[in-house]
Amino acid sequence: NEYWDEKLAVRVAEHICDLNIIPRKWQSKEVYKAFLRKHGQELDQISESKIDEELCLVAMESNSYAAIRMIPEKCKTDAFWKEIIRKQTFSKIKDLPEEYQKQAWSPEKCRDLADIPDELLDEEHILSYLCYLKKINETILPSELTFQTQKICDEVIGNCNSSDRKLWFMKSIRPEFRRSVDKEEVLRNCKDSIFLDGLTRDEIQLNLKYFPENILFVPDGYEEPS
Repeated sequence: NEYWDEKLAVRVAEHICDLNIIPRKWQSKEVYKAFLRKHGQELDQISESKIDEELCLVAMESNSYAAIRMIPEKCKTDAFWKEIIRKQTFSKIKDLPEEYQKQAWSPEKCRDLADIPDELLDEEHILSYLCYLKKINETILPSELTFQTQKICDEVIGNCNSSDRKLWFMKSIRPEFRRSVDKEEVLRNCKDSIFLDGLTRDEIQLNLKYFPENILFVPDGYEEPS
């Protein structure tokens, strides 16, 4: 202990994963900050009585995904959340209290459509998120399409680069939002399109023209043209 001082403790804190290595005598706020800058996920190594909003902000900047689950209630003030939003030091919008989610909206802070707060789950915000995904060459999964409008479905299908991919999404899109031109494409090119729900007699015939073996899978009640 005779070799320790705060300057050494701060330097050591930057390179360790266990605060207990530093004698408690030298565990100051500056030591905690140095430690949390590298290990925000270890906020719970610090006694709650020593944690304040400043330390929580440092931890959030380091590892918001883990740190936000360790923030003491006493630190969850209006000023704290506003600073988190200002610095964008949060992983996803739904990690924030509901009353701050609208203020914090950004498509970059969503991991999937389920991350869009219920209050913002509308055509405008979903299209904004889809445009963001397009820019970074990513896409949603068909199972995420729980909220549908014609514009949303057109955007999703328009981003598909193959008939197989269109069919993959079309299985989750409600029949009234499927464009005829897209249905005709998958019926001509995809054998499994025979399993799409809501196909008309003409659409079934189109698929059978290219995949006659699908006669085995037509819906009950289908009658072949005479």
